[in-house]
Amino acid sequence: VAVPAVRAQDDVEATPSPADTGALSTPEEMDAVRALGPDTSVRARERAQAVLRKNPNSFVAYIVLGLVEDQNEGNFPRAVFYLEKALSLYESKYGKEPVPAVWKWYSLLLRSLADAHGNLSHHQKKIDFIDRYNKLFDPDMIAERAWPLMQLGRYEDARKAAALAMQTGLTDQRSAALNAICATEFEAGHILASYDACQKALEDGRERPGG
Repeated sequence: VAVPAVRAQDDVEATPSPADTGALSTPEEMDAVRALGPDTSVRARERAQAVLRKNPNSFVAYIVLGLVEDQNEGNFPRAVFYLEKALSLYESKYGKEPVPAVWKWYSLLLRSLADAHGNLSHHQKKIDFIDRYNKLFDPDMIAERAWPLMQLGRYEDARKAAALAMQTGLTDQRSAALNAICATEFEAGHILASYDACQKALEDGRERPGG
């Protein structure tokens, strides 16, 4: 595990900032990044496309397009296309290890590709990207492995992933793990165990701020 990872799921604020990337991202690229948001997808897309007209090899612009399609438009095949293009451009320039000035982009890419493939029910692909992420960044995505494992019928592996997530003591990992156990036991046909797990997940949600 190389470096601590940025949290970069739905939270646009977790997207790398100019201070994170230094001079390696242009002002135009960062303008496109700043335009990301639930009500500004058109602006973000237009700014990213303008960047690509000047620099067709801008992995940052492709990340923006991928996030717009994934988080705003729900067009997951196109999101995967853009994000995989961004990943290819990033790795051709910086390789497959975190680079100090740009590692947060790599973290964001691997997490986003895991999410997008999961949305397409590409369960093994999701696991593969999570595993790539976990080899390079902290904290590990542990509970996130449980759902695709369940979908693949690997119930015992899903239970193990959820149990490991519970041991981390991290709130988001516990919440995701409890929900995964609820679903896994139901899919496995263990109705009483599923009911108990779902009750625990509901109680956990109520105890969380805003629950």
